[in-house]
Amino acid sequence: MNIMQPSLSADVLIGTQTLELDIQNISNAQSVVYDYRHPNKEIIEEGYQWALSPVINYRIEF
Repeated sequence: MNIMQPSLSADVLIGTQTLELDIQNISNAQSVVYDYRHPNKEIIEEGYQWALSPVINYRIEF
């Protein structure tokens, strides 16, 4: 399965502190990422990628 989704990343460095913002799937595409068998319905269902996913990271280096 080949999935390519654009992302956006930015970081700010102040001395020994870093604040990072990473946004995954900025196009908000709903790509199929897996198939699974539903135990009660006896059918195969598709699992879709999550929507926009922001990740915030704060780091102190010493």
